Amino acid sequence: MNEITLSNNLNVITAEINSYKQIAGQSIFEIGKRLKHVKENDLVHGQWQKYCEETLDISRVYANRYITVYEEFKNSNVNTSFGLNKLFQIATLPQEEREKEHNLSSGKTKTVDEMTSRELEEVKRQLKAERKERERLEAENEELSNQEPERIEVVPDDYDYIKGNFESAINLRNRYKEQLEEMRKELNESSNDVHLDDSEYESLKLKEENLRRKINSYEKLYDMQSDLELILKTMQPKIHSLRTDDIRNEYGIIDEFDSTLNEVIKVCKELKNRLPDKNIIEGEIVND
Repeated sequence: MNEITLSNNLNVITAEINSYKQIAGQSIFEIGKRLKHVKENDLVHGQWQKYCEETLDISRVYANRYITVYEEFKNSNVNTSFGLNKLFQIATLPQEEREKEHNLSSGKTKTVDEMTSRELEEVKRQLKAERKERERLEAENEELSNQEPERIEVVPDDYDYIKGNFESAINLRNRYKEQLEEMRKELNESSNDVHLDDSEYESLKLKEENLRRKINSYEKLYDMQSDLELILKTMQPKIHSLRTDDIRNEYGIIDEFDSTLNEVIKVCKELKNRLPDKNIIEGEIVND
């Protein structure tokens, strides 16, 4: 066999090496394509491993790597000179990870094209560990979300003060109710007394009118008192447990809330202004 004489021109030698590299790389895809055809069409009648190892002298693992590389890169412009192992490592990386730079334990930062097969394996181990940690955290979060939250009763510092105000409001309402019942009873009794002269009758009519006005006034106060109690009961605990950093002014929500709050304050002021002077004696309360 005559040995081929090699050129002493470095440029020629380099071009020849690159040419053979392309041929070797391309052969990986051609082998993978044919192995895929054999496996998918069961041309070896269930003897895939025996065919690979005995007929082709290729381990079943490496045969599957040829197929993986072919399937992944058959329509891409991947560098075919990388060799089977490196191409397989790249093929089994998530697509988004192939386009990133990765930090290696050596302290270097490289793209996948710049890495060796061993460095690619290191990156894959890192990604696997990160994925497991994410899955662990997601499982913990899901478990926590399914648990019944611990109920912690928060008692405001001024709880006793709020409770006292509310109890006072309840007592006032009950007093209104008692007085209403007494006035209605008195009115009914006076209406049934028919043995009266003219002066007594006129006096009784004035007394009845005064009682009716009182009843009307107390009924209105009773209704408003009930509404105010509801506000005290529902709103005060919420207000006193609210912290400034609990609310953010996103989408102008605080502006809208502030506008509503101002309307409430306006209504309360109007109500207060409509109340008669507390120094006026009870019998002189006049209903608008």
